[in-house]
Amino acid sequence: MGTGEKGLSDDYWSFTPGLYVSLRRGTLALDASTTFRIQDVFSQQDAISRGWEYSLDGAMARQLPLLGFNNMALAPVLELNLLVDQADQFSSVEVNDTESVVFISPGLKYTYGSMILESIVQVPIWENIPVTSLERDTRWRIGLRLMY
Repeated sequence: MGTGEKGLSDDYWSFTPGLYVSLRRGTLALDASTTFRIQDVFSQQDAISRGWEYSLDGAMARQLPLLGFNNMALAPVLELNLLVDQADQFSSVEVNDTESVVFISPGLKYTYGSMILESIVQVPIWENIPVTSLERDTRWRIGLRLMY
């Protein structure tokens, strides 16, 4: 959802195709994903491009059953994330302001039945950022997934 001068708006639509792969071996879980988000796919203005974003993520977790229950587990998680972001272009002048950042992301995942609550801290370990952008700081992500 985009933001406008007067708050949140729906000024553009984004299209995000991706590929997600998971491997489970006993209590070990390996996950990989890649996505490519194209922003403003229905733009009517030729001079403005809202940019794109590419991500490549890998995660490893080890499920530790809790209190002898088969449907409850706690898992330490370690992720490695690559984010490449091409910013908005508001004129026909081409400027290379592509950002690339690699994060290492330790965290914790709690599973109860088909619900997963997870929290990770993303720490940037490498950045290639143009002078027109700010550096990426450490960030905290929290997520809730319901699987069916």
